Amino acid sequence: MKTVFLLLLIVIVAKGSIAQEAKAQDGKMDCREKMMVGLKAGMCYSSAISTNGADFHPSYIGGFVGGVFINIPIAKLFGVQGEVLYCQKGFHATGSMFGEPYEFTRNTTFVDFPVLFVFMPNQYLSILAGPQLAYLLSQKNVFQKSSTNGMQESAFNADNSRKNSLGVVLGFDINFQHFVLGERAGLGLLNNSGIGTAPTPSYRNLCFKTTIGYRFNIRNVCGNDDRRNY
Repeated sequence: MKTVFLLLLIVIVAKGSIAQEAKAQDGKMDCREKMMVGLKAGMCYSSAISTNGADFHPSYIGGFVGGVFINIPIAKLFGVQGEVLYCQKGFHATGSMFGEPYEFTRNTTFVDFPVLFVFMPNQYLSILAGPQLAYLLSQKNVFQKSSTNGMQESAFNADNSRKNSLGVVLGFDINFQHFVLGERAGLGLLNNSGIGTAPTPSYRNLCFKTTIGYRFNIRNVCGNDDRRNY
């Protein structure tokens, strides 16, 4: 009986020690008060929202997104995160113009500069929101020849697309040690073109980004400085 009691006591003590050690290790990984930098990459799913009532029906296409980020803490629960992202956006669209139907895909490449305010209720979750500047690097239209005539192609290719754009971003990150799984939704606040009399549709960009990233502390330390490197 004494042996059984002793074994039970050992199990209880061992279980408590493991739980305490797990909690201590968990605390070492709390990076909310550390300046973190990292790399991330993933997929961008983008489309557009018509703003001038044209016969314009966009749908989503996929592209690559990747870049760097830095998270600067203000307090344990709050911070600011800046990012520089290479992003492939665009849309597939059908509609009519000049009395004829058209179908084409617009592929665009942007550099996005989001500056996001971060709320970190715990070490695993970050909620982010803020403005985003975007710079258009390139734009290419691919036409469905059987559905688009030469006049329509010329009009779309002559689009004076805005080089600099402003938008808003909302999203979250799930953080686990070095790795960050991110989800973002972005909406442009400005029309694609500043020329309101153009015959082509006017629209705003819409995109969703799913990324996985790798982060590290600039000082290569997370938690207390005399503890585990991160």
